[in-house]
Amino acid sequence: MQVYTEADPAPDLARGAQVDVHRVAPGTLSTAVALEHLYAERGVRSVLCEGGPTLLRELVAAGLVDDIVLTVAPLLVAGDGRSILHGPVLDPPARLTLRAVLRAEDHLFLHYVPAA
Repeated sequence: MQVYTEADPAPDLARGAQVDVHRVAPGTLSTAVALEHLYAERGVRSVLCEGGPTLLRELVAAGLVDDIVLTVAPLLVAGDGRSILHGPVLDPPARLTLRAVLRAEDHLFLHYVPAA
């Protein structure tokens, strides 16, 4: 497990699992910094993100999304909940190109990539 922090000193996370703590300077921690470190130091070339609308908006705004799969479920709900992205409006909007559509019973899986 890799943990990124601005804390000084870095927290002691020894709880039975191997945890590598990478400390960055205060005010410099971002998702992009963590992904760049994972690529440069660990050779990580692919990350699956299921972090929610705020994290997804951050990744889209930083141009860090290569693929997105949206699931359309046969349910209608109401309320004031968040949408797929949460945060300030993206200007310009992030354009996507549909790559594939898959179906499993009544569910649709829409595979998009950033538009060229």
